[in-house]
Amino acid sequence: MAKMEDRGPLIIPKENLFIKIVLFIWQLPQNIIGFIVYLSLKKYIKKGNIYYFFDLYDKHESHNPYMYVGEDYDYKEYIVVEKENFNSISLGNFVFIKKPFELFTVLHEYGHQKQSKKLGIFYLIFIGLPSIVCNIYDKIFHKKWTDKKRIEWYYKLLWEKNANKLSNLEYSSDGTFKFIK
Repeated sequence: MAKMEDRGPLIIPKENLFIKIVLFIWQLPQNIIGFIVYLSLKKYIKKGNIYYFFDLYDKHESHNPYMYVGEDYDYKEYIVVEKENFNSISLGNFVFIKKPFELFTVLHEYGHQKQSKKLGIFYLIFIGLPSIVCNIYDKIFHKKWTDKKRIEWYYKLLWEKNANKLSNLEYSSDGTFKFIK
């Protein structure tokens, strides 16, 4: 376990500070866009609507033993946005969640955040852009589909399926998300 060092009002794990800086730079395009999105959505983010992942877990009724809650999720923020026609999105250090939301939505977006950490500057090309294009495609060409069929189609896409896998989630044929080992 990392030793904690007092650095003013925040307590930061000493060994992880360098890694956090490197990851921030590695994900710089997403972080810049995420900050711009944050500024543009600021009026839809009510005071107190920035939460930490462990707050959600503590408040959630179904504490699933297969759900991973460890250092990877601790102290990660997600921002709840109260705006119509907005979809949840993960951009570098910024995770925006549309209200109302469920636990699997937050976990899915953290799966995208893990993808962002792995792919760095390539995330927007290989994950972000295809995800946005397919989301728009779905809204235009799948209007007559049932919600279940649309969701099933969307979560079968390679990058969406991978985001779920990275968060120990699986979309099942009955239209629900399940925690996996």
